[in-house]
Amino acid sequence: MTNFPRVLALAAALCSIPALGADVDALLRAKWVQAETTHFRVVTDQKPETARLLVNDLEHMRHFSLHALGIDALDTVAPLTVLAIGDADLFSDVGLPKTYGGVFSNSLLGYAAIAGVKGYVGDSDTPTFARAVLLHEYHHFLIRMTQQTAAYPMWCDEGMSEYFSTLRYDNTSVSVGDIDENSGRISGLRGPGGELYIDSAKLFNTTRLDYADSSDDNQDELNAFYARAGFVIHYFNSSPELRAQLAHYLRLYNLGIGQDRAARLAFKRSYAELDKDIAHYLHRRLNVRVFKATDGPFKFPPVEIKVAPLDQPHVAAALAGVLIHMEVPDEARAAVLARNLQLNPDSAQAQIDRLRFADNGYSMAEVLALSERFPGNAQLLSLQGELTLRQAEALRATGLPGWQALLLKARGQFRRAIQADPGYPAAYAGLGQLYLSLPDSEPLDEGIAGFDTASVYQATPDMFRGVATLALRARHPGQALAALRHAVTFGKRGGYSQDALLLDNLELLNELEHDTPAATADGLDYASGDRYVGQVRGLKPDGRGKLERINGSYFEGTFRDGLPLTGKLVSVRGGQYEGQFSAGMAAGQGTLRFPDGAPAASYVGGVALGKPDGHGVLTGATGRYEGAFLNGVPHGEGCFTPAAKPVAIRGKWLYGRHVWPASGGEVFVGSMDEQGAASGAGYCYGTAPNGDLHHCRRGDGQGESTALDD
Repeated sequence: MTNFPRVLALAAALCSIPALGADVDALLRAKWVQAETTHFRVVTDQKPETARLLVNDLEHMRHFSLHALGIDALDTVAPLTVLAIGDADLFSDVGLPKTYGGVFSNSLLGYAAIAGVKGYVGDSDTPTFARAVLLHEYHHFLIRMTQQTAAYPMWCDEGMSEYFSTLRYDNTSVSVGDIDENSGRISGLRGPGGELYIDSAKLFNTTRLDYADSSDDNQDELNAFYARAGFVIHYFNSSPELRAQLAHYLRLYNLGIGQDRAARLAFKRSYAELDKDIAHYLHRRLNVRVFKATDGPFKFPPVEIKVAPLDQPHVAAALAGVLIHMEVPDEARAAVLARNLQLNPDSAQAQIDRLRFADNGYSMAEVLALSERFPGNAQLLSLQGELTLRQAEALRATGLPGWQALLLKARGQFRRAIQADPGYPAAYAGLGQLYLSLPDSEPLDEGIAGFDTASVYQATPDMFRGVATLALRARHPGQALAALRHAVTFGKRGGYSQDALLLDNLELLNELEHDTPAATADGLDYASGDRYVGQVRGLKPDGRGKLERINGSYFEGTFRDGLPLTGKLVSVRGGQYEGQFSAGMAAGQGTLRFPDGAPAASYVGGVALGKPDGHGVLTGATGRYEGAFLNGVPHGEGCFTPAAKPVAIRGKWLYGRHVWPASGGEVFVGSMDEQGAASGAGYCYGTAPNGDLHHCRRGDGQGESTALDD
């Protein structure tokens, strides 16, 4: 499993994680206490009263976010575990540098957090850096673990967390945005001459920061980014009108519209004009948003907090339970997991972690042995499902029989895992994955639900693409459209997106089928801002015309009864298709042209859902392939001509991999390079009856192999 940690950079100097080993003895010698509520579990080296303050602040932030901001945090998930460390040396002992403020991580294994809480004061009348750190990162967590999926550009994500980390409350009110001018935050707004310098064009288009560079110049860049992001959000929260503009901007952004276009449409100003308005606001007194806490939903309810000291076995279990989610040095994690196993040998979790993080992997036999020892354990059932699914996918990829039965077996294992623990996300991801290979006669909605649930914990393009693929097969175009929007907005900004062309096609079709436009002198205007110029019949495009979408994409060609028939669909986010359409979707015979960054340059031939399907010719940097395609990849008989050699390699392809002639008693199913040689990872199986099937490599790393149940 892959973790996606969210690393704090709250106007503080950060650096890359050094190769630190955990000093487990020092960690266990410390006096730890645990504070628990329904939603949180805080394990800390601080005094019990501080533990209560930490949990109390988190509960207040959660309640305020729900009732004041409308952030509907999931109630069905397990409590968030926070390892709150006040001793800077102990912070390093878990494998993190002292310069880190904290780390939150959520993945298909679950979620956890580490926070530095030195000098923590829960009394919000005395704001501290530690309190701002905790609330900043918890705000990130809140907007991810919600009922409604939403993507936020980096500046907005960090800026909102900066802004709402200023939460203060007393017996009469709750406020946000009350910033101490001596706190040092505002220094990041100053340019070389001391003037206020926003540069919203650069800020809005920042997609990554370099936390590894510890130079003074880079630290200044980090400080400037967080200060500007926080104060820009401060500006947009200063009036109802500006809050509405920000909400509109986020709606447009989540439709997959480009950053610059979304900003221009929502804010109705250039970046330079926006910079002037923000600077003017900051020159005046900052507006503090105040909510009355004595009545209505903003009155904080009493919180029952259970506080208890932890002995060494429980401390070891808590440390291990957090570090399995974190990107810490392997040796640091291994040291903690080993001590946890030593102190808790009968713990199912300790034994599972031993398997999961073993240097040499784990086999089905080891998983089954633990399953006998700990029957009904959701994680072990899910691991069985993952290994079974892996075997099924290998059989299918190589054209060998038996994969269908294995997929159904894996489905049963994932279903039992979910029944045993409905809050374990990895089982949902596996359930969604297997439905990609099952036929349409199976209950595809179960697979859609699996991907959709897993995406709460791991919001990646692959998750949303899985939802969209199954939704299209199940004839749920609206659900597919929403999922593809997420796939694009959660993808790499500014780069090639394999989902962009299909998304534009679905959005075009959705508008043509469901919106009622207004007639104009030369065509039609749609409520979304899209505009059609051309022939019309009955408020529908009919005949020759061009429909320009609000995001800059367009279709130009022939319409029939309101739907594209033939023509060119151009996506501003990457790629274009010219050819036939069926029921408004790119399908039939046509030409695809791919933008820079795509794995291929062009394709001519059969198309379905905007992808190669049927017979066609695909041309790319590695060469030219002519033959059969299925769902965008070579599948069937074909011929590949490598770019670097004038030779033709004929044969069979399966789901994008070439079936190489047997050599040395085994068959390799995998890719080839521009020289026409076998290259990269793939599958190998023996030519003898019941020959072994395993992962293997050709080219670099040739000879390496991995058993499929490892």
